[in-house]
Amino acid sequence: MYVPLVNHSNKFLKDVEAAREVVQATFVHLLEKGDSLQIKTSAEAYLYTAVRNRSLNYLKAQMRHMERQGELHENYTAIQDLNIQGVESADLAHILDLAIASLSKKTQVVFRLSRDESLNYKEISEQLGISVKTVEFHISSALKTIRAFLEKHWYLPVILMLLSF
Repeated sequence: MYVPLVNHSNKFLKDVEAAREVVQATFVHLLEKGDSLQIKTSAEAYLYTAVRNRSLNYLKAQMRHMERQGELHENYTAIQDLNIQGVESADLAHILDLAIASLSKKTQVVFRLSRDESLNYKEISEQLGISVKTVEFHISSALKTIRAFLEKHWYLPVILMLLSF
């Protein structure tokens, strides 16, 4: 009776080992119930029905497990993406700082007032006592130098990202 029940379970599960486990679990359940079990049909029909139901329950449990695994994988992937984005942002900020450090002192001051303190050209010119045209020159010069630095050092974010892992 064991082999036909395993074959019956295997029709649902498509996994012989899992089918054997289901049939064994069914037999164990029957032994545990003992005399309190009341079968109203033939014993064979009861066994086939019990094995079918346990097989379907096994499949449901497997599906729930796979769904949880998928959710865990999605969460893990999302966390990894956030970590990578954080590393990339930090690396890019570091590279931008290097590019700004390559500017002349006066151009650095003008650029930082413009970007960090969000001052307009007129406010910068008043604060530093230089003309608006000079501020425009420094900002233009800073942007060209930073752009050239980033083009020249495009590989730095990749290297920094690899070093962080």
